[in-house]
Amino acid sequence: DSLENSTSVSRPFRQPSRTRHHSRHPRDSLVACSEIRWSRAGLIRYHHYLMQSCDYVDVPLRVRYAETDQMGRAYYANYFVWFEVARTSFCRARGFSYAELERETNTFLPVVETVCRYHRALGYDDDFTVRTRVSEFRSRAMTFDYQVLDSTGRLVASGSTRHLFTGEDGRPKAFPQSYRRFLRSDAGGARGGADQPRGNERG
Repeated sequence: DSLENSTSVSRPFRQPSRTRHHSRHPRDSLVACSEIRWSRAGLIRYHHYLMQSCDYVDVPLRVRYAETDQMGRAYYANYFVWFEVARTSFCRARGFSYAELERETNTFLPVVETVCRYHRALGYDDDFTVRTRVSEFRSRAMTFDYQVLDSTGRLVASGSTRHLFTGEDGRPKAFPQSYRRFLRSDAGGARGGADQPRGNERG
């Protein structure tokens, strides 16, 4: 990998108590999010809540000179590249790779929607972390959520990508049953079985 990075499977950034952790399901917040208007501070708190609700994978990166704009700040479009690096690393941390999924099951995950909200800037040679989790899983689609955090843990950007499961012909299909266990919060073992994926699962 040309981007020198290591991957770690992490626990919530700010560990909530067990009681609060189980008091609300992330699905309830996703529904509520579509029904109200969010302030900037409220949106940041909401993204923190999403990341606390399930396990996630951290990918440390550094801003390269080629990734900055004329003002010396990280160019906005590069965040989507970092999202791709992070979700690829997420899959590897869970025990499988995109290439393996495509080769063995003829299943592809094209991006059908992407969002990024920028909260503060990164500059050349700044260290940062992309925190990634699966926030929603359906039989034919899934959503990854991301947080970009600076070296002090401050939120730099937050976003998501929604993916449709398709065959090589581009037609929608169900996610392979044999790979579903990799998306559980306790994933990391061998493939097999009919365990259900973690996150917001809907058929």
